[in-house]
Amino acid sequence: MDKKKRKFLSKWSALSDRQEILHLARAHGFERDGKVVIENCSITTQREEVDLSGHIFKNVSFGHSRFVNCNGEGSVFDSCKFSGSWIAAEKEIKCSWAGAQFANCEFESTSFGPRTLILEGTSFSRCKLVECNFRTGNLPKSEFLDCHLDYTTFRQAILDESSFEGSTLNKVSFEKTELINIDFTNAIFINMDFWGPLDLSKCKGANKTR
Repeated sequence: MDKKKRKFLSKWSALSDRQEILHLARAHGFERDGKVVIENCSITTQREEVDLSGHIFKNVSFGHSRFVNCNGEGSVFDSCKFSGSWIAAEKEIKCSWAGAQFANCEFESTSFGPRTLILEGTSFSRCKLVECNFRTGNLPKSEFLDCHLDYTTFRQAILDESSFEGSTLNKVSFEKTELINIDFTNAIFINMDFWGPLDLSKCKGANKTR
């Protein structure tokens, strides 16, 4: 990482207000079209109550990072890696990552939730998720398109009108989650009876199992 980027990230990690962050990014050359753009680096950060809305992260590795009570509405993550990370809200605090986009990302042992973390309309496309946790997640109208999910749990999650179109689901848990109007077109289910019978009667396109 070059000295300029290291200096910017050091200051970025100390700010929480969106306008202050945007002003900092503009001053250091990390702002494009009103968005903060962070590329090609590794970040381990512990952020609380930070406004990350409108951020663009590309080819960034987040190792053991925590984003707690943060706002990530409309943020974009392209070709990023998350390992042992948290995107979370405290039970009594609501925060939103609605409309966030994750493309070509890899997630390992990463947690999203609980219910007070709003993930409505969040998009995961061509992502790999291994041992991830959306327990009690709030994800209506979200998309997991052409993803590969292994040992990932959506226990007691809200997934109404979401889509897993073209995705492969291996030992994914929907325990105590009511699957309503979910699109499983061209999805492949592997070892999905691990947690008992799966009721897909109110879903679309759920017909490939092995």
